[in-house]
Amino acid sequence: MNIIDTWLEKRRNRSTYRQLATLSDQMLGDIGITRYDLDKLRRGRPANDR
Repeated sequence: MNIIDTWLEKRRNRSTYRQLATLSDQMLGDIGITRYDLDKLRRGRPANDR
């Protein structure tokens, strides 16, 4: 089950990345996300991995 959970999490991360990548830098800043955070999300790293 861990493999399935990991796969689902990666899919959610990619979907979230696609949605957030369309926002401007200012809108991302307003919600507290940087382009660096987006890049980590795209690569599948956890948000708390800093």
